[in-house]
Parts: sequence; structure tokens; C-alpha cells
Amino acid sequence: MGRPPFWLRLIAAAALPTLLTSCSDDAPNVSIQIVPSTGIIASADTLRFHAVVRDRGGAEISGAEVHWTTSDTVITVDATGLATARFTAVAKNVVVTATTDDAIASASVRLRPCLRCGTWMQQSGLSQTRTRFE
Repeated sequence: MGRPPFWLRLIAAAALPTLLTSCSDDAPNVSIQIVPSTGIIASADTLRFHAVVRDRGGAEISGAEVHWTTSDTVITVDATGLATARFTAVAKNVVVTATTDDAIASASVRLRPCLRCGTWMQQSGLSQTRTRFE
């Protein structure tokens, strides 16, 4: 069997992008990437994450709504991507996750402990009222 006629090849070539598009309808509408993808944060310090959201064509979507979560409450992330570590005496690995629409991305964060932070405890009030340093 030889090559199909020119007109049939032309119709097939025109239909191919439509077929490819319809086959990829299961693909997410957007993708998301966290920058930086890994990080180290000291106890009681902060680290800024940025979420880069892109459409199917790869163009960046500015102003996309991103939700941030972490795998451990020792690090919290606010709505702007600012991670804040609590005081801890133990090193931990925490996963920071960003989600938007049907896309999800994660970053690995190493939390360094505070080795010389000391401890706080509540004491009773002063026995004498002080008005100046002596």
C-alpha cells in the first residue's frame, strides 16, 4: 500500500492538534513550583517562599491564589509564603506545600534547633516597686 493522497494527509495534519488537545484534557490547567525548592531555617527565624503558577502553555499567572500548609506545626507559613519557625531544641525536616486550583508543589525545609536559647518560666512579681535602675 502506498502513501495516502495529498488531500487525506492534509486533513489528517489539520485534525492532529485537535486530537492532541482532546487527549490532554485530563492534564491540570495550571502547574505550580515553589522557589526555593529546599531551604534551611533556624529556630525562631523566617524564610520567604514564592509560588510560581503557570498555565498549560507555560506562561506565568500573576495573582493566582495560593494556599500554604506545612507537615509540622513547628513551622507555619502565612498567605504570602513567609515561613516562621518556632523555638525548638530538636532538628526537624518539614515539608512546605503550596496548592492552587488542581496543582500542588512541595519544598523540603531543614529546621535547625536553638541550642543556647535557655528556658522561660513565670516568676512572682517584684517585692518592691522600682522606679529607676540602682
